[in-house]
Amino acid sequence: MEEFLSVLSDKDREKLKKFDIRGVQTLCRNVSRNHYNLLKMVDNKASIILTINSIMISLVMGIIYVAPESERAFFIVATQIFLVFCMASMIIALFSMLPYRYQGKSYKDASYTGLLYAESFATISQKQFKEGIQKVMMNGENLYNEIFDDIYYMGKALTRKQKLVHFATLSFIIGLLTMAFYIIISELTM
Repeated sequence: MEEFLSVLSDKDREKLKKFDIRGVQTLCRNVSRNHYNLLKMVDNKASIILTINSIMISLVMGIIYVAPESERAFFIVATQIFLVFCMASMIIALFSMLPYRYQGKSYKDASYTGLLYAESFATISQKQFKEGIQKVMMNGENLYNEIFDDIYYMGKALTRKQKLVHFATLSFIIGLLTMAFYIIISELTM
């Protein structure tokens, strides 16, 4: 460390005194942990959406078979409306559960190599991975830039997953409300 400090100018040494390395490490650790926890929560929410949809589909399909023959046509229309929205909700929820990927124009245009993300480094050889990690570790700024880029792209993927879960939930709610309104209006007009 002394060798490193001896080559720095007085101005750089002054900047280094203001720089709290433990604070940066704590920040990176906390943000990464929060992203990981949010990713788990999004996946759990998507799983709950799938479960609720499948239970509701089972219940609604059971109503059709229990309903008297004279009212069955009425329930079939209501069920079809609901099933369309439930299936849309389930498909969207499944898309939100897909493993995230670093993709898009901003990622391709960036200098980020993705060495901290398994899918990115799984396509290169072990030797290339080691060389890349060593290059990142040789310079503290490169190391933190790699960590910050990883956090940034993980956040973008998390935002996309959260939007998908939001749309899946909305689809289920719209389907449920549409079916309820259809049943209420049909009952009132009979």
